[in-house]
Amino acid sequence: MNYRSINYFLVSILVIVLYFTIPFYNNWLYLKVLNNSFLEEAGDLDEGNRNMKRFGYSYSVFSDVQKLLNNDKSVLMLLPPNDYVKEKKVGDLVIPEPAVFYYFTGLKSVTANSQEAKRANWALLAIGPSNVIVKQMEYVPSPDSLIKAYKKYKK
Repeated sequence: MNYRSINYFLVSILVIVLYFTIPFYNNWLYLKVLNNSFLEEAGDLDEGNRNMKRFGYSYSVFSDVQKLLNNDKSVLMLLPPNDYVKEKKVGDLVIPEPAVFYYFTGLKSVTANSQEAKRANWALLAIGPSNVIVKQMEYVPSPDSLIKAYKKYKK
């Protein structure tokens, strides 16, 4: 047997143990890793259920949008800014950046500050408390004023 490799293994274990004795990393270990119920998570391996637990209301809205538009590749969604959504008091909805929205839905999207905003053919509209709708831009009364209103909330 190679005693040198055993010694390296023991030293690496010691380094890991010492690393997690530092209070910051020890708190992270207990809050993020050891606090989870592994048996509960192992019983529910469906990706949709895990995303629903992790992202909550936002994920349910995005999955409803995906089901509604059925992965239509011609969709370019105009997303509202988060400050606008907060002002409208739409629950715990957090609007992600377009890349994350694409990850959740498979649909392309833009923000109001994008040069492509005028090409958007669908809009995610925050109407009021817990009320979010998806509407085609041709049925939005004045798309330019909507983009202008969204731009006020962008920093």
